[in-house]
Amino acid sequence: MEFKDPEMQAAAERFLGGYVRDKIEERQPVPVPFVDPLPPALADLSAAVTELHNATDRVNAILDDLDEELEKIGPGVNVWLEPRDGWRIGYARVSGKWHLAAERMALASPEAVEPISLSTAPRAVRVAAVEQRVELTAAITARVREILASVQKASP
Repeated sequence: MEFKDPEMQAAAERFLGGYVRDKIEERQPVPVPFVDPLPPALADLSAAVTELHNATDRVNAILDDLDEELEKIGPGVNVWLEPRDGWRIGYARVSGKWHLAAERMALASPEAVEPISLSTAPRAVRVAAVEQRVELTAAITARVREILASVQKASP
């Protein structure tokens, strides 16, 4: 059996030689190689996820180190930075202990909901906290100095 269109017949023979013609004449199905596009996409996704997890681990380590240093210093003051993207980052008492903290701002009011430990906040909030850690440390220092001045003024 041949293609009615001579150009199509010539293209088929050029592409696969006589293999297709032989299979058509034998009335056997012509195997078509199937290339699944998903495995390369999954490999790319897996590599990207691995990189994301490694980068997130580095962000978490930076915040854990800062939290440990603040625990050693023990400032014991509430400090909050201005909200960004519906969250504010600060230093506060969380579950009875002082920690780097995050608060999700309520949409209906400027009041925040209960603070959570920064280590349990969403990844984007933790990334923002790394970017704001110098500002936060300076704000904690300023608050401590403000309280110190108040206490010194009150005591002769």
